[in-house]
Amino acid sequence: MENNEDTTPNIRHMYNFTHEKAGMQGLDREQIDKIIYETSKNSEHYKHEQQKTEQILKKTHQMKIEIEKYKEMGHEFLARAEANVNHLVESIEKSRVMTETWLHIDMDMFYASVEIRDNPELADKPIAVGGLSMISTANYIARRFGVRSAMPGFIGQKLCPDLIFVKHNFGKYQTEGQKIREIFKDYDPEFESMGLDEAYLWITPILDARGINNDEGRQVIASEIRAKIYEKTQLTASAGIACNKMLAKIASDANKPNGQFYLPPDRDTIINYLQNQNIRKIPGIGKVQEKILNELGVKTCADILRLKLELSFVYNESLNFFIRAALGIGSVHHSDVYEDQKSISISRTFKATNDMSFIDSKLRDFCESISEELIEKDAECKTVSVFVKTYKFENTNKSETSKRFIHKIDDIYNIAARLLATIKPFEPIRLLGLRASNLEFSRSKRKSIDSYWKIQEFTAPEISPVSTSEKEEPKTDESKEEFKEIMKGIKLIRQQCPKCQEWFTMSEYRMEIHIGECSPENFSLKRKIPVQQTTKKKLKTNNGVTLDKFFSKT
Repeated sequence: MENNEDTTPNIRHMYNFTHEKAGMQGLDREQIDKIIYETSKNSEHYKHEQQKTEQILKKTHQMKIEIEKYKEMGHEFLARAEANVNHLVESIEKSRVMTETWLHIDMDMFYASVEIRDNPELADKPIAVGGLSMISTANYIARRFGVRSAMPGFIGQKLCPDLIFVKHNFGKYQTEGQKIREIFKDYDPEFESMGLDEAYLWITPILDARGINNDEGRQVIASEIRAKIYEKTQLTASAGIACNKMLAKIASDANKPNGQFYLPPDRDTIINYLQNQNIRKIPGIGKVQEKILNELGVKTCADILRLKLELSFVYNESLNFFIRAALGIGSVHHSDVYEDQKSISISRTFKATNDMSFIDSKLRDFCESISEELIEKDAECKTVSVFVKTYKFENTNKSETSKRFIHKIDDIYNIAARLLATIKPFEPIRLLGLRASNLEFSRSKRKSIDSYWKIQEFTAPEISPVSTSEKEEPKTDESKEEFKEIMKGIKLIRQQCPKCQEWFTMSEYRMEIHIGECSPENFSLKRKIPVQQTTKKKLKTNNGVTLDKFFSKT
């Protein structure tokens, strides 16, 4: 029993589902951890996580030794090291941007909310969408018992004996998600979808267009979007409003459910807000990194700044990330617009199975979803990866790089099926995943527009107030048809030139042309942002194996 008491408090880092989620504040963590431990201590997952924990502890032990060695290197060395770290902090601080406004919209217990909306009798009961193998979403009543997403259902049942399981209906969730995305497009045509239930929106242009780019206006836009979502779907959403994506993401969790939180663009306010935030709140810090940092004495954002010298002895590139996060400095640009999105992936956990017809059906569904997202983002991929997790929680993945860029369902499936066949999952698997990487964002639309503007200058009054004294050539039927086809793919939005301050209704591309021709002197272009270059790694291909051949062997 004593051993259990000693072990129980130390298991929290072993599970994603022990991390506190909205609606779980003030719970008896020790009691919840004890139930989780007693329920899972003999499972394959627990054994697997124990091994990982031992590796983490060995690593952190070595890191602590290294830190102490550096501390013993004398005053002169430490003074120089501290000066270097302070210089890094100063250089990071100079990159702070507080002139933009971002929203992070997060649907409240999305899957569960859809099911409760369609079956109101579930409203006052603890429910979980999923099954005994894995929970995708739990409602707030269930969360009061410690039940949450990413938790095996059998553990949720131990925490809450009255828990009601509702089977997934992904088709229904996708339908609702599409309705929500249509609303997002009205506010930010380039919004970043983070799955069906959350998204980042850059709302600076619409705030400027409406003349409400102030504290009140930012909150009005967030409320307006949330109200439209509810009107269209009868589902609630929460929002975070801040000057960058990272802060907006953190803020969206502050007033859940059905609320919003505004973090004003003020340096001191931002740092004060972050100082007591758990490092796990930082997007990009998962359970393993959290455990390592905790072992080094870092539990909050304030700890990162307090121990930045010690962290500099054992971290290189990650130190920059940690300090940026602790200072509240994050990205203010759309990742896909500047082509730094590395991959698109999808995975599902299910009851352990080696039923290949079921697995193949899932794989086809994944290929369809990946294809749809590639088309939506006007992108193609070259590398396809399949990954599985066995019932023993052992991970295997295979990748293949195509000779050409692809986006069609069949092309993706042909590679994915071949990869799955090489994995040969004779052991039952509990997770299947598919990833498309080595992405290229298509230039076809841009080339078409370039060609069109080389042929003729379009200045229709209903699209742009810009006029020209040049005589316009009559358009042929062919050029009119070409124009119609091109215009189908152009989003016209109301926007202001940062040089002349005039307002225009035109495409992003047309505005770029205008800015290039607009000539006020000594003006720093706010809209011009360098595109990051990415290197592409060529992977080996696997040929000659088909899924049909594999099925015939099993």
